Amino acid sequence: MGEEAWARAMALRASTIAKERFDPLQFGYEPPIWKLCDCLIDAPWLDSEYARKVRAALGFDRVVKTLLLLGGNRASKSQYAARTTMRLLLHKAWRRAWCLHNKRAMGVTYQQPVVRRYMPPRLRRKIKEEIGNINFSIKNGFTEGKFVLPTGSECEFLSYEDDPDSFEGGELDVIWDDELVPPELVETFELRLATRDGVQLITFTPVRGYSATVRMFQDGAKIVMESVAYLAPKDGLAPDIPAALGLTAAELAELNAATSVRPERAAAAPQSRPEDVVARALAGELTPPGKVRAGEAGQRAIEIGDRRFELVPRVAKCAIDESNPQAQQRAIVWFHSSDNPYGNPKNVVGKVLGKSRAYVLERFHGKADKLVSTRFPLFTESVHTVDPKDIPATGTNVLVADPSTGRNFFMLWGRFTPECLYIYREWPGDYDIPGHGIPGPWALPDGKKPDGRPGPAQDSFGFGFLQYKTELARLEGWRDYERKRPADLSEEEWIRSWSAENGARERLLERLMDSRFASQPKLEVDRPVTLITDFEKWGVVFLPITGHGEGDNSAIREGVIEINALLRYDAEKPVDYFNAPKLKISNRCRNLIYSLQNWTGHDGTKGACKDPIDCLRYLVQGGYAHLPEGAFESVGGGHY
Repeated sequence: MGEEAWARAMALRASTIAKERFDPLQFGYEPPIWKLCDCLIDAPWLDSEYARKVRAALGFDRVVKTLLLLGGNRASKSQYAARTTMRLLLHKAWRRAWCLHNKRAMGVTYQQPVVRRYMPPRLRRKIKEEIGNINFSIKNGFTEGKFVLPTGSECEFLSYEDDPDSFEGGELDVIWDDELVPPELVETFELRLATRDGVQLITFTPVRGYSATVRMFQDGAKIVMESVAYLAPKDGLAPDIPAALGLTAAELAELNAATSVRPERAAAAPQSRPEDVVARALAGELTPPGKVRAGEAGQRAIEIGDRRFELVPRVAKCAIDESNPQAQQRAIVWFHSSDNPYGNPKNVVGKVLGKSRAYVLERFHGKADKLVSTRFPLFTESVHTVDPKDIPATGTNVLVADPSTGRNFFMLWGRFTPECLYIYREWPGDYDIPGHGIPGPWALPDGKKPDGRPGPAQDSFGFGFLQYKTELARLEGWRDYERKRPADLSEEEWIRSWSAENGARERLLERLMDSRFASQPKLEVDRPVTLITDFEKWGVVFLPITGHGEGDNSAIREGVIEINALLRYDAEKPVDYFNAPKLKISNRCRNLIYSLQNWTGHDGTKGACKDPIDCLRYLVQGGYAHLPEGAFESVGGGHY
């Protein structure tokens, strides 16, 4: 019976291998990371409700339309993109796909054979019919870089060097961009896909690091799932190779024994056991079990037993304009070399061991480090942000406003307590502004600009003194704002009469305004007036900020140093009362958080996310501290 069972097992094994080779689209192995990507894009061959649950578990409230796949070597990201492209072409008739590479010749070598591999066997032949047209050779790829299926679905292979005008006007169902796609083309292609509600797949091994396209996706992105980098220990000990491959020590020993003999024998263990990321998501295990330690520059670590390893991102939700219902959701998924047991991951481990941390994370986990560092490497959202309900209700409040011509003011409210400086509000923020709704982000990622590009919140609302005073009164809870306007007063007269001294939910020590713009005089009735004096006429007193202006580079450097000092804590110890940063930010202040994560200063005074940093810098450099209740009295003009 033993011999018969063995023979049946070997026959089944041979049959399985043969079917995988003959028809990988139907019978090929698909690792769990593929199913996770299918759920994000709501692939039509999945149960829609199942895919929705996976997305919801990861924090996605809409289907992903552009998916960046960053992968280690031999991680199967190109196989996934080719399989998905072919499967979408076959799903319905008259579908259209583009596949692009740096050069057409590279597409012939690296893209076209992989796409053809996932064609059903009946189509892997020369076809010339009224509709269908398929002709492939290993040397030249598909004739004229294109094939048409008998159903009318077609796929064209292009390159980024093609005439940009050739990309205009096309309506597509799927686009696969392989390696180094320029960021401007990503946005162009999203428009080409919009009509048919299509999907864009971008595959990239970050051998050139933090490219412009990677920056466009990663800057401001929220990591929603992490994995353990067992090849990047943080405790000074050796990497855990079996754990990196998802194997036991005995299984790794069996693999090594099988390859140490000549000729090599088949191993009784897989090359790797891919992480079941879908099961993790549905179980709510977005961070692996263990004690998480937040480190500098986003290098989070996790303690597992008596070992400590770096955490690496698995899935990230990209920043988009949430106020725009037409905005396409983007996401990043990191493919690890261990996700592909058929990609010889054991050998990939052997090639990266002993190399730098950055090289290991790049080649095995697909993680790209920024080439241009941010100015606040200590900032970690999980440590430095708090829920608004956890911010003390009392403290010394200061408002900072940064005005400018042609865009909205940016404002921050800070609360000084004996322990900490809390930033408890920003304007504009991710809340409704009467008459304008939720304005969207202040800055958005941009592939060409390290500090991003202006977001919709910078677009002027056309506010004047009346509207700004009304917003201050609304947000700070002035009693006058709640009162009914007397019939004998116009709206302007009524708002001019308002004062925080008549009662307010929040008491402010001072209101500050960037003096560079606010103090520039203009002539009015033959005397010089400024923005500050204009606000005084409306009963709102702003004090000019002096000595910390934009043109003073030394003041900017000092401000950055002071902010980093407040952000500092010992990342190797638990965060508690005795080991905590002195600066905490409401998690509703998304624009300030984005700026702290991404501001480099390389775009100079025109950096899109510089204004929130300037406001924070003015608060930190102002010499303010907590004053006990009763230590300050009203001095008029709406501040205390």
